[in-house]
Amino acid sequence: MSRAWLLGLLCAGALALLLGSHEASARPGGGQSYSGGSRSSGGSSSSGSRSSGGGGWSSSGGSSGGSGGGGGDSPVLLLLVLGVCLFVMANGKTRKYFRGQVLEREPEVWSTVRPVPPSARRDLQKIRATDPDFSVISFEDFLQGLYSRVQDARGRGDTSGIAPYLAPALQRAIEQHRGPVARVEAVIVGALEFKRYAGPTAYVPAHQVWVSFDANYTEVLRDGTTRTFWVVEHWRLRRDAQARTRSPEAVAAFNCPSCGAAAGYTNGVCGYCGQKVDEGRFEWSVVEIQTVRKEPRGPGLGHHAPEQGTTLRTISSPTLKGDLEALRARNPSFDLGAVERRLHLIHHELNVGWTAQDWRRARPFTSDPLFQSQVYWMDAYRRAGLINVTENARVVRLEVVAVMQDRWYEALTFRVFATGLDYTVASADRRLVSGSNRQERPFSEYWTLIRSAGVDRPTLDRPNCPNCGAALDVNMAGECKHCESRIISGEFDWVLSRIEQDEAYAG
Repeated sequence: MSRAWLLGLLCAGALALLLGSHEASARPGGGQSYSGGSRSSGGSSSSGSRSSGGGGWSSSGGSSGGSGGGGGDSPVLLLLVLGVCLFVMANGKTRKYFRGQVLEREPEVWSTVRPVPPSARRDLQKIRATDPDFSVISFEDFLQGLYSRVQDARGRGDTSGIAPYLAPALQRAIEQHRGPVARVEAVIVGALEFKRYAGPTAYVPAHQVWVSFDANYTEVLRDGTTRTFWVVEHWRLRRDAQARTRSPEAVAAFNCPSCGAAAGYTNGVCGYCGQKVDEGRFEWSVVEIQTVRKEPRGPGLGHHAPEQGTTLRTISSPTLKGDLEALRARNPSFDLGAVERRLHLIHHELNVGWTAQDWRRARPFTSDPLFQSQVYWMDAYRRAGLINVTENARVVRLEVVAVMQDRWYEALTFRVFATGLDYTVASADRRLVSGSNRQERPFSEYWTLIRSAGVDRPTLDRPNCPNCGAALDVNMAGECKHCESRIISGEFDWVLSRIEQDEAYAG
């Protein structure tokens, strides 16, 4: 058989796998998926399985239809697969990679920068023109916290505690559609993607944001039975143009957005300061929720699918050079090389902790939302009697691609090229369930590190407390057991905030 025919058959097989497979590879942060495609933790999502339900709530009350089932895989992704196949047949230099051999030097196509696509996340920066304190990083944490609180309120049939953050009609709709649910537990946001941003106009004097959530939760029914769902929900939020961003600590408390008191609300009026605080007057308020996919299943474990997007060209910010210079001007002690060494450390600790199913290895290096996602997956594997092993996982190359600064945070995004063994075994007898314990798996992802603005401390590349210098030993809250400092907030050093898959990253 000729080489061309053989490669053609291999490409056809890869295409069939793309169309038919709905399970992801594993790995901390990027491997597990709620819909079955390769996903990010806290970032954009790629193609997934089909919808088995729709519906939702809107600020006008009642149910609003979701997109329902159906829909094919992305034609753009299929064209990319075909293009890669043609590239392989035309260029023998990358054949070693596609045979799955270990790469210490990646294919040349990896080093080429591709155009930055439109990004609603970048568009949100426009809010800072009139609200200099606005922070996308803080906003993402707020949204993940609010999602959990809305699901909890839905389970209890009582939204009064989060009245400032839900439009009145939406509060009523959620309470009326409680059904047989007694409570909602184990809420985990696996992916959050900004779909669209619209600024204030003469007709709508408010900022509006459309957000997609990819999540799992468990409903406990009144008869004691439980059911676990994977869902995709689309939310629309709005905030008055005159409202101003509060500190991350104030936002995270979810108290009255006017006075900060932990007060009750009557018809949207704070019982302490007497201000009407609903409908986005002081803080972002959800005005519409659509459930576009809802499937009665938990996370898919024990299956591996081919990597997607690894050979796509890197997306780099067009203002990267100037942004790096601005960061150095803001903090003269900033050392990009030291940050890269810390990223190597974080990558190592996450993978060792992941394989050992030991959250303590990951805790000192990850933000709260990302850490909770990791704990969820570790527990899911443990309950299923499985262990996902990432053996000899190592970074082979880093590319800094974006810098973001605001009043509260600094953020650096890298494209991380890595390799290592990735396989799943049964915890009882170490029987191989999926993946390969012999053939390494090259992959790439986009990692975002954050720290508090203006931190003037040396960046650590060893596992020590960034405040007191003692050997790392933290509790579940991310506090050093020696100096009691909460070291996962970014107040002392860079922590990992986002892991995004390269086929889904939009800059």
